[in-house]
Amino acid sequence: MKENVKTNLIYFGTLENSKYGTLRSLIAITLLFIILSIMYVVSSFYKKIIKERILGIIILCIALVSALCVIVPQNDYDAIKYGGSIGAFFSIIVIVSYSEILDWNSLIFLISSILIGMLISFTVYKISKKLDWYPVKPCL
Repeated sequence: MKENVKTNLIYFGTLENSKYGTLRSLIAITLLFIILSIMYVVSSFYKKIIKERILGIIILCIALVSALCVIVPQNDYDAIKYGGSIGAFFSIIVIVSYSEILDWNSLIFLISSILIGMLISFTVYKISKKLDWYPVKPCL
């Protein structure tokens, strides 16, 4: 039987951990900006949402990046499942808050949010692991 899996969260308690967290966040926000820009250009549905709710989207992006960058995944699978969970969580909040009815656009938004969360989390994990941007010592 597999032992219980534990999740490590990083609170930026030391200067070095803060530096690495900020660098991971810069990767995530850059990827999120690129993805949102592509979605804005390609999809009239996303263009409408982005134009109408720009402040909410900025706040959501900050919350999403913060949530994705405080976790220390143990492997690729952990990064992917955590990113998908965060993407699903935030998309459900948006759907419940802004949709009057649940339709295909809501389903597409949910699925794309999960995939975006997975992609960003996996990419941040791989780059940060390669550059050794995870904490060197725990915060006390």
